[in-house]
This record gives sequence, structure tokens and C-alpha cells, in this order.
Amino acid sequence: MAEGTQQYRDHTGEVFALEQPSLSSTVLGFVHAVEWSEWWLWALAAFHLSLLLLALLTRTSFPAQCTLWLCISVLVYGSQYLNTLAHEHWSVFATQDYFDDSGFFAFVMWGGPLLAIQMLIIIQTLISVSGLLIKVKRKELALEQKQKEQ
Repeated sequence: MAEGTQQYRDHTGEVFALEQPSLSSTVLGFVHAVEWSEWWLWALAAFHLSLLLLALLTRTSFPAQCTLWLCISVLVYGSQYLNTLAHEHWSVFATQDYFDDSGFFAFVMWGGPLLAIQMLIIIQTLISVSGLLIKVKRKELALEQKQKEQ
């Protein structure tokens, strides 16, 4: 039996095999199914890149990072509503209906990049906080050393 193939029994007891698609074939199928020359996909990519750039440029400003993280959270929260709205009006801006009930396309093209940017903001915040913790601990140790010398 080929790799990725699973055997099942139907209600009569007859054995049959179903081949599971590989990850690479699934990804390639997705890439080939999308019309990448559509203007709104380019606009969406530009939107994500601008948010990424904003997250990188504001990495030293904790209030700006918190605000950006919260705004992205609202955008991710509204993904299901946006997917439903896009499904109803896809003919206005797209050549085909990418927006199914499962929301796979919306997640890959909308929610996934937004969540990745949020993860970047969290990592940047953790790095900043750890650097601040190191500075505080060094000052604390220096103060203790100074008190011991006196």
C-alpha cells in the first residue's frame, strides 16, 4: 500500500483504500486555484506588508505595539463576518468565489498573516521585557555590591 493511503471498511465489510493528499499537493492545489493577478489580492498583500512594517517600526514603543495588537485582534475577530460578507458579494471584486463556509481561504489570506504579525508583536514585546529585566537586575546587583563595600 502506498504511503498516505488508508484502508477502510464500508457497511458491507468490503475493504477499500483512500489516498490522503500530501501537504505539498494541497498547497500546490491552493496556489494554482487562486488567480493571483486580481487587484484586491495585491491590495490585501500591501495591507499586510504595511501592518508588518508598522509592527517593525514601532517595536520600541510599547503603547503603539499594544494599540496595533488590539486593532489586529479586532480584525481577526471580524474574520468570520468578513468571510460571509465577501461570500455574498464576491462578484463585485473577484473573478471567482473563494469564500466558502469553512473560511479556509479567508484564514489563509486574511487571518493567518494577521496572526503572524500579532505573534511578531508578542515576540518583540517579550524581547523588550527581557532586556528591561536584565537592566533592572544589573542595577539591583550593582546597588547590592555598592552597599556591601560601604
